Order: sequence, then structure tokens, then C-alpha cells
Amino acid sequence: MDATKKKIQANVDRDSEERAKQVLSSLGISTSSIINAMFKRIAAEGKIPFALELTEDELADIRLAHAVENSKTPVLTDPKEIQDYLFGDDDDSY
Repeated sequence: MDATKKKIQANVDRDSEERAKQVLSSLGISTSSIINAMFKRIAAEGKIPFALELTEDELADIRLAHAVENSKTPVLTDPKEIQDYLFGDDDDSY
């Protein structure tokens, strides 16, 4: 190996790596090339060269998960319980 190069290893999410590799392949860029480019930008700018923030879809998923967690919707597993909940009177016993 070239004395100016250093081999690094990283553990990454398998699905994310496969999807990113498809994009990079479509652009004709290798994984090593994009990592080198990112490292050069970090060194030149002294910061991460892109915003580390959630997308609107990711934020919406989090908000939905919180709303579900905070709801008073009962967990029903018995068919009679489900039927009573859906079609019974509104006695708020759940």
C-alpha cells in the first residue's frame, strides 16, 4: 500500500450501505472516492460539510410515534374485547 494512504474500517448499517452504493455506482463514484472527498472537505472547512438534520419525513415519523405512545388507545387482543370496543357503548372502561 502507498505510504500516503491509510486503510480504515467502519461498521455501517447494511441496508444504508447497499442503498448508498447503488447511488454512488449510478454516479460512477467508488466508496473510497466519496469517503476521500468527504474527508478532504472536513479538513478544508473544519466542519461536517453538510447539515446533520432529520428530513421532514423522519420528523413526521417521530411525531407520529410520540402521538401513538401518548394516546389512550387500548391494546386489545381478545376478539370479544375488540368487538365491544368498536361496537359497544362509550363507557370509557378502557
